[in-house]
Amino acid sequence: MAWNKHRNRLKYRGVWRSKLYLAGKLINMERRKLIKYLTIGALFFIVSLFLYIRADRIEISYKFKGTIDKVTYSDKKFPNVVIKGETYFISYPNEDFNDKIEVGDSLVKEKNSRIYQLIKFKTGEVIFSK
Repeated sequence: MAWNKHRNRLKYRGVWRSKLYLAGKLINMERRKLIKYLTIGALFFIVSLFLYIRADRIEISYKFKGTIDKVTYSDKKFPNVVIKGETYFISYPNEDFNDKIEVGDSLVKEKNSRIYQLIKFKTGEVIFSK
């Protein structure tokens, strides 16, 4: 009889311990998932920041002066202009400036500057981007 009591006590302890073990394992799994998603989010943020800085440096390093041979607009209405056979992506000027760009106009940009100077072909009007 004493043996059965002792055996039952061990049985209940084992069940209780296994439930605790499973609960702890579930908490650890949720914690691992959280860490995994936070890591993926942080990597995405770092890569996005890197690409943004890279695009910013590329645009600041542009230096050109010439007449616009061709203008195309991206999905977000940012103009791509072709000057002397080279394509330049213009992303910083305001929408009003972007709408005024036409083929035949002259576009000037100095290196390490964000200001574009647009000289209209027909009127000679000078428009600055900012």
